[in-house]
Amino acid sequence: MKNFILGIVSSLIASGLYWVLTSKLVWTYSMQLWIWLLLTLILYFAYKLWKYFMFQYKLHCVLSEYKEGSMGDSYLYTWEYKKSKGNYSVYGYEPYCIRLKYDVKENLSKSNTFICGHDVPEDTLKRFIQLNIVCMMNKKLQPTIFPTLEYLNYTQDSSKHGIIH
Repeated sequence: MKNFILGIVSSLIASGLYWVLTSKLVWTYSMQLWIWLLLTLILYFAYKLWKYFMFQYKLHCVLSEYKEGSMGDSYLYTWEYKKSKGNYSVYGYEPYCIRLKYDVKENLSKSNTFICGHDVPEDTLKRFIQLNIVCMMNKKLQPTIFPTLEYLNYTQDSSKHGIIH
């Protein structure tokens, strides 16, 4: 669809320029220059609007699915999103109401229960969520962000090194 729209726009621009420079119309019907420009602008803005709506739809799908996770071997966390322009906002949404998925204190009170994992500060978790969302939404930034996410997971995984005990 993108190539089709770009082809139409470029052919309109080329035909309009050819007509202005040679005073001969490529096609058999006559149109004034302002109509060419108006039609070109309408198609361009329609393409940008379509691209914006597709981005918003993809963002909605990502935010509705990505509501829990962990860093390395930390506890499993859940969160919700709200519209915000704060420090931890990404594409206009910020994770909030971050909590453990399973109540750790409740599980510790049971006998013969062993809990694996560790707490992650809320600021760190919010930044990690931000990077994950950007990585899911922006394919051009994935090669640079993905190694960072892998490194952050590695630093929080105590089974791979002895830093966290």
